[in-house]
Amino acid sequence: MAGNKQQSLSVANEIIDEMEKAAEKMRKGDSSGHYADKEMAYAYLSVDNYDKAIEHALLEYNRRPNNIDANETLGWVYYKKADYKKAESYIKTALQTDCKNPTLLCQAGLIYAKVGDKMNAKNYIRQALNNNPNISPVLKAEAEQVLNL
Repeated sequence: MAGNKQQSLSVANEIIDEMEKAAEKMRKGDSSGHYADKEMAYAYLSVDNYDKAIEHALLEYNRRPNNIDANETLGWVYYKKADYKKAESYIKTALQTDCKNPTLLCQAGLIYAKVGDKMNAKNYIRQALNNNPNISPVLKAEAEQVLNL
């Protein structure tokens, strides 16, 4: 098992390196028309590199401060960094449009649980699981723990 984890991290880091090269080309004007900072933030989260994740999440947010995805990404990175109050402020903005994306709702529930708002936490998690019980197994397991509190 340990070898598989090391191999997975190695592959993930190779992918991140390629994504960084593409992002650098974009910053220099060789653009395909798509910024990948949201994807980069999540890639860095997958290898527990929270500093790089926040760097890319902030780049995305600064380009589109009122965007649901930019706020959701930044909120989730702050959650992973255990800065729950900051996470809450961004997830509130992401929720303002009443989006029913199950991943967003689940993340919102987890963030609200960490700031002590159990009612909102359980409400958002129930909505997420009702909208799509097939969300990420890791996210779902964490959310189900909150429901059992």
